[in-house]
Amino acid sequence: MSSWITGFTAEVLVTILTEGVYDPATESCKHIVVQNTISTICLSTGLFLLQSVITLTLFTLAYIDVFRGIKASLRFAVSARAEHVNGIKRLKKVTKVTKVAAITTFVLAVCWLPCSVSFYYSLLVYEPFNDLHNLFVVYIGLLAFANSCINPFVYVFSNPELRNALRDIFC
Repeated sequence: MSSWITGFTAEVLVTILTEGVYDPATESCKHIVVQNTISTICLSTGLFLLQSVITLTLFTLAYIDVFRGIKASLRFAVSARAEHVNGIKRLKKVTKVTKVAAITTFVLAVCWLPCSVSFYYSLLVYEPFNDLHNLFVVYIGLLAFANSCINPFVYVFSNPELRNALRDIFC
């Protein structure tokens, strides 16, 4: 939820602090800050930090904290009596779900970070990255959309019940 709020806040700032300019020669639009280099650098850097660096750092710190808590709970549960077997099973399930969430977040970062970096660069140099004849632009666009295709595979490989059900259907 925090990443959606952060992204929305950053997009509102882009709308307020930039001006859309159409270039008929290239048939492209770009957002520029009113011809002030310092404002452009500050806005671009702030957006990049807000949308990418700070959000990914918060996710990483949250996952580290969750994994530490799970590890401490498992250590305590193992040292306790055997009657806490259900608690240990529940903690192992929570650990597995957390690992899957961490993996999907990592995949999201890998898929979207090149797009964020290129957007940051395009704001700094006043050049839009929307030329579909440029192979790099096509690559980062496909990589960003590949995130939606990769997530189902992450879920299938991490869930044996789902894997078995798919095997029964297709084999």
